[in-house]
Amino acid sequence: MAISSQLNLKHSMQIPGFSINKNSNCFIIAEIGINHGGDYIVAQEMIDAAFNAGADGVKLQIVDPDDSYSKNNESHSIFSKSILTEKQIYDLVNNNINKGIVFATAGDISSFKKCVNAKVQLYKISSGLLTNRPLINLVAKSKKPMIFSSGMATLKEIKSAVEYARLSGCEEISVLQCTSIYPAPEETLNLSAMNILEQNCNCIIGYSDHCLGWLACNTAVALGAKIIEKHFTLNNKLNGADHKISLNYKDFSLMVKDIRNIEKMYGNGIKEPHKDEIKKRNSLRRYCVAKNNIYPGELFNINNVVFRRLGEEEKGIEALNFDKIENKKAKKLYKSGSIII
Repeated sequence: MAISSQLNLKHSMQIPGFSINKNSNCFIIAEIGINHGGDYIVAQEMIDAAFNAGADGVKLQIVDPDDSYSKNNESHSIFSKSILTEKQIYDLVNNNINKGIVFATAGDISSFKKCVNAKVQLYKISSGLLTNRPLINLVAKSKKPMIFSSGMATLKEIKSAVEYARLSGCEEISVLQCTSIYPAPEETLNLSAMNILEQNCNCIIGYSDHCLGWLACNTAVALGAKIIEKHFTLNNKLNGADHKISLNYKDFSLMVKDIRNIEKMYGNGIKEPHKDEIKKRNSLRRYCVAKNNIYPGELFNINNVVFRRLGEEEKGIEALNFDKIENKKAKKLYKSGSIII
């Protein structure tokens, strides 16, 4: 069941360097997050690998641990080991413009200010930030495009966040179906909810994946997702939970290839034969042939006529037109196997 295309829906989103709409290719995001471990060189290596694997965008998570987490929260320790400086963020964002767009989830207001100084041009609001109205307000007022993840949220909460962002000044918004379980079992993904999100949020819809592998991403694209976000790593054996649910370079490349092939299969929605089918259909369809000897004056009927595929140069009456000869008298002898003309 593909996503509907109602005329009143906003089927477009403008991102620097990309126009995402119902006829465009899917915008594929490699979610690096903090898989770089705070190492600038590794971060740049990951960005290069992600773009080489076919990503359109690469997303970082920029977080001030003291502003985002209690010191008793495990995330405080994890993010404290993965900090990039404002200068490093700036360089990662601006030195890769010719490859695609590097953007960020700003986890808190101080991190958002760093992102502004780094000239980040696109923001992701993670599922855990969906109810952080002060942050959403600031990001929306920057007039930069916003992508919302919807894990853990009710439809009411998602609509409220989107409407609030619009009222705060953001015009370019998308929402991603997401399940905030790591890894997410297949039965928890609820990909068909993209249809409801589109209708209720009036925006481009996509999917943020935490399932193992990439079958869910392929399925989401087949259902109409126009943005796909998937975690990316250089090595699945590295320490850290995200590495285990991420795709490495080889697998990410295969996912991109699958998605681009699915897009080719999707077509224009008009039911008509392909030009190459038209060339073949006369030779593949069935024609009226005498099953046994049919003598002059004998009536044609389904007992003495069979319907066969003919040789490329042979001509005859199509099975489609059998009713035009049925119960009519044969005017000559048709030997068994003769084409009726």
